Amino acid sequence: MSWRSALVLLVVIGSHEGGHWLAMRTLGYRNLSVLFIPGLGGVALGHKPSASTWNKLAVYLAGPVPGLLLAMGLMGALAKGWLAPSAWVPDFVLMCLIINYLNLLPVHPLDGGRVVESLLFVRWPVLRFVFVLAGMVALGALGWLLHDAITLALAGLLAMGLPYHWRLMRVDRQVPRPAAGQALTEAEAATRVFTALQQPQFARWSFAQRLGAVRALLPELQGTRLGLLGTLAGLALYLACLALPAAALWATGAGPLFMAARSAPQYLPDVVDEKSPPTYSASASGFVTPEEWTRRLEKTDTLPESQRLPLYVEAADDALELEDTQAALDRYQQAWALAEPLPASNPLRARTLLGLLQATEDPQESRAWGLRLLAEMPADADASLRLWQARAESSLAHSAASLNESIERMQRALALWEAADAAPPAGPPAATRSGLSPSFYSAATARSVLSRWRMQQAGEGDAQEAKQEAQRLLQRNVDAWPTPAEGDRSRGALAARVGRADAQLDLAWLLLDQGATDRAVPLTQQVLAQVPAPVTASWVHLQDRALETLVWSAMARQDPASLRSHWQAWLQSARNAASPRRDALWQLDRWAVMQRLGDARQAQEARADILRRAKPGAYWAMRWCGPPASALQVPEVPGVRELARREAAQATGLCERMAEPAGNPPN
Repeated sequence: MSWRSALVLLVVIGSHEGGHWLAMRTLGYRNLSVLFIPGLGGVALGHKPSASTWNKLAVYLAGPVPGLLLAMGLMGALAKGWLAPSAWVPDFVLMCLIINYLNLLPVHPLDGGRVVESLLFVRWPVLRFVFVLAGMVALGALGWLLHDAITLALAGLLAMGLPYHWRLMRVDRQVPRPAAGQALTEAEAATRVFTALQQPQFARWSFAQRLGAVRALLPELQGTRLGLLGTLAGLALYLACLALPAAALWATGAGPLFMAARSAPQYLPDVVDEKSPPTYSASASGFVTPEEWTRRLEKTDTLPESQRLPLYVEAADDALELEDTQAALDRYQQAWALAEPLPASNPLRARTLLGLLQATEDPQESRAWGLRLLAEMPADADASLRLWQARAESSLAHSAASLNESIERMQRALALWEAADAAPPAGPPAATRSGLSPSFYSAATARSVLSRWRMQQAGEGDAQEAKQEAQRLLQRNVDAWPTPAEGDRSRGALAARVGRADAQLDLAWLLLDQGATDRAVPLTQQVLAQVPAPVTASWVHLQDRALETLVWSAMARQDPASLRSHWQAWLQSARNAASPRRDALWQLDRWAVMQRLGDARQAQEARADILRRAKPGAYWAMRWCGPPASALQVPEVPGVRELARREAAQATGLCERMAEPAGNPPN
């Protein structure tokens, strides 16, 4: 459990016990105290012998009900957008719901169990003992099923208390109860209990056993007992407290929204050597909120220029990362006013130019900043300047006027990143889990982009040469990953295995799109052979991708038997089993597969779902019904999956629906 979760848990338990304490104080209880029991929770204590049944109900419900109301209020505020999302709010809401609702369940010794006991079983001592026994069994079974030591320990404590409850039941059966609505004085109650204890069957009891029975029964005899109508009213109140949270959440729509946010699948943890040190270093600066940056920048006038420039640049970088491009541009412009007089060899000057390139929305102006950075790059630039140069070439490549220029610029960026990755490290450890440099990952991304652009180039000239170059680029991504020793279970080794498998799947998809299924299938099976059983967290996405690759390989080979088995295997993958996909894109795939398999019923179900989700003029009209084109407006060579989805969009009537008056693109 993280420190944040532990603190949230402490707050939830404290507020729960605080509710009990406040109710007892309001109702005149004495000797109040709240105790925290490590591993078990907390308990609020108080004394009021003459407390009525309604007093007890108020005290018992004052713990869980306010916590449930607070949790529901926060969920409703999040659903309505009245409360900004925060990292701690989902944890707080979830713990509030779990702890307080569990306490409402009719299980002794929880609050709900005490409510039921006060309303019903105080009339029938034998049933009260059976109720305590059932609570012990229920907690023991729950602890056994969940393998939860705390729940098992609580059941064990209840088992140790069974002899006490047995003795209490025997005495209680012999004590005459007052009539409904009648309350005895302390002396009258004590007389009835001690008279019962004079019977021969209790003669061998010790003084401690007798005293325990007296202390337990006196408050029940002194408090006013409810009649039939009062008991029914109390039960109605209790059942309303049980039902109200669920009814309120689903009626307001907050429940489904919250559960969707909290239902991220939980997968088995990876098997790694916990003794091995992390191979990455986290940033020491931490996260700075936009408000904090505003406060810091307001004080820049008191700082020397040497300190103001890095402050403006760092603030602009953070704003750009948060996609607040206007704030980022303003701060980069303030930084440029300080950086422009500096020599071209100054890293902060180059970093500011790169920021202006990335934050400026006008394409021509943005390109001008990038070209200026490249033009001013010194011939003897150091490693840090070369990294800014690589990022500038990459940014300009994505906004180039032609595909050839894009490829040339990305090739230059790739060469710079490969050189930086090959150079010996000159600073602290790389900030990656694999221990590889950030330039390694930048180079891998550049190769993937170049491979995609080469495939687009295949439609313009020498298709065979372009396809082979695309393959070579992705093969280099596979070969670039180090191969850990077989017995290495460090985090770095896991990251290397996963990274290499991911690169293999990229290559397999490329081969599949090029029609080389005979090479794509064995490569995909190599990846599946590496997936551990049972599947652990780092391998879930890779298993899903690999099984999907086999589905489309079977589609390309027109092999119905393999297609059916691979489709079922994909549906049962760890990712799909934990969070089944039923979106419109999946329905297009489903229609295409079911058509190939001749399953008319499922194909019709998929078609109906596609048309139900379709909105006229939406993004789908361009993606699956328009001409295939990249961001560079270069015709793409569609692969087997792309072709199948386009066929599904036409055959299901999606494109016809899309041709209706325009709507808004999906978020």
